[in-house]
Amino acid sequence: MKIIFMGTPAFAASVLTALIENKSYEIVAIVTQPDRPIGRTKQYIASAVKEVALRHGLPLFQPYSLKYDYSFLPIVDFIITCAYGQLLSREVLNLAKIAAINIHASFLPKLRGGAPIQRAILNNESKTGVTIMEMTDVLDAGPIYKQSEVTIDLNDDLDSLSGKLATAACALLLESLPQIARGALVKQVQDVSAVTYGLVIKREDERINWHKSALEIHNQVRALNPVPGAYTTLGNLIIKIWETSPSNFRGKSPVGKIIIDGTRLLVAALDETFLEIKVLQVAGKKRIAALDFIHSLQNKKWSSFQ
Repeated sequence: MKIIFMGTPAFAASVLTALIENKSYEIVAIVTQPDRPIGRTKQYIASAVKEVALRHGLPLFQPYSLKYDYSFLPIVDFIITCAYGQLLSREVLNLAKIAAINIHASFLPKLRGGAPIQRAILNNESKTGVTIMEMTDVLDAGPIYKQSEVTIDLNDDLDSLSGKLATAACALLLESLPQIARGALVKQVQDVSAVTYGLVIKREDERINWHKSALEIHNQVRALNPVPGAYTTLGNLIIKIWETSPSNFRGKSPVGKIIIDGTRLLVAALDETFLEIKVLQVAGKKRIAALDFIHSLQNKKWSSFQ
């Protein structure tokens, strides 16, 4: 069976790799986002999906939009999208003779949208999942073919949870494709009353608000690790916080107050909760362990994160 695959990040690259290694399908076209300038240097970086396509010598396309020109795409059995980054028109979807399907990293109808993995962690969910659905011209709203549930551990971050979901997605897709091809799966319409959204992360989502509980801040840190990172300020320094843990320390302190408890770096949060910071990074410098940061605080006047 012939497939057009559309995707962009590492999560999608894992799924594409599983399809290639399966050898039951012919990938006739791979579509990914154009290279984008990243970071302060604005160096153009290829997507993870592009790297897989080039490594395997597969036909690759990087259009800025498929809205007006999709003539380079052939008619195929399946179109498969996975975190591609664009909504497809009905004309493009109709290029699939069997089905145009999307692999979404949530247990739909929960967390439709562009950041379902981050939002699941931010929402303190204990489980999420992957969904294989038929694509429509409404974002993540199509009927569901099949789903797989994934547990979220308290210390899962964006990277580790993405890996767990990618593993589940690969298995679910390879199991589902032959079933869809022979009409063995009954699609289930999504319950619109249960819809929630996993909206994309914005710059304001990155700043830590110490007027939240230690657990909420811990969830923020892990949801944004490894990118883009949750940050706070200390005097005129911008500091990214990479690893944390809610602490059982008890006491009364103003929110944001830094407390040195032996070798532990604690920060007071809402409702007399305390967050232990384990790894952090001053802007422009390397990540360091909390103990090294504690040593750097000696003889400094700073006492609270803002």
